[in-house]
Amino acid sequence: MKVIGYFFFASLIIFISVNCSSNKDHPELEFIPFEKMNYKIDTAVQGTAVELIAYSGGKEQNEKDIYYSQFIGVDKKTNDTLRILTSLITCPGSVSGQSEDARTVYLYSGKKRLTDATLFPEDSTMILMQNLTGKAYSDNGSKDIPEDVSSLMKSIERKRFVVLNNGMDIFQRDFKTVIGVLHFNEQPWD
Repeated sequence: MKVIGYFFFASLIIFISVNCSSNKDHPELEFIPFEKMNYKIDTAVQGTAVELIAYSGGKEQNEKDIYYSQFIGVDKKTNDTLRILTSLITCPGSVSGQSEDARTVYLYSGKKRLTDATLFPEDSTMILMQNLTGKAYSDNGSKDIPEDVSSLMKSIERKRFVVLNNGMDIFQRDFKTVIGVLHFNEQPWD
């Protein structure tokens, strides 16, 4: 009975937070420059299974800016509550031969009630590809960035912002904060 109640509570919070923040001009959303946010960033284990209980809402990415929305979730292994900052969500590829489909987190649909996800820590390769192309790419396994590419990245770096939802108490609480990509087993957007 406890599990059913927990799932219902998680689905209800995600549904409410998505519906409350669906208006692009919602006054409760604030966009803070990434470097000015007050969160201490912790590390996450690759492949951490999480149960999502709240979504902050967000803003559409553009050529100049990357927006990190917030999810509040529970690490299924440790039961730790996490604040997950993410600009990207993924699911199995919908195009033949494509292993993964990646989209901006702004497209996340709480109406689908998908609360199970896997967290993959964000790495420098993903940030590099977002900055260079405005698109999201998976890590190819290499952590080394050639010097000429690194120099180019610095010259065109996109500004990064964190989406704060000041309208819901859960986003004001102090949780372990991690940055990453959320992967769903089903398509989490409409």
